[in-house]
Amino acid sequence: LLIADTNNNRVVRCDINGKCDLIIKKSDDMIGVNKQTNFNPLKVAADNVGRIYVVAKDINFGFVQYESTGEFIGYIGAPRVQTDFFTAFWRRFSTKKQLAQMT
Repeated sequence: LLIADTNNNRVVRCDINGKCDLIIKKSDDMIGVNKQTNFNPLKVAADNVGRIYVVAKDINFGFVQYESTGEFIGYIGAPRVQTDFFTAFWRRFSTKKQLAQMT
C-alpha cells in the first residue's frame, strides 16, 4: 500500500499487515528543485518491479521516480516547455537578478 501523505511531505509504503516499511521524503539530490520547494506528493503509483512514481505539487519536471528502496532516480515524462514571443523578448532584456527569480 502506497500513501501520498501530502500534509506531512512524504510518501509512506506499508506492507500487507499495515506496518510501514518505507518513508520517502524530499531527497537532497533532486535536480532542479531548490531547498525552499516543498515535497507535497499528490498521487503515487508503483510498477511491477517496485519503482515508485510520484506526482508532487510545485515540481514540474514530470513524475518523481524512486527505486523500490526509496532512492531518488530522477524524473520521467517531463512536459515540454514552449516559450512565446513576449516571454522570449522579456527575458532578453531582463537583469540577472530578474532572470534568477523567473521559473
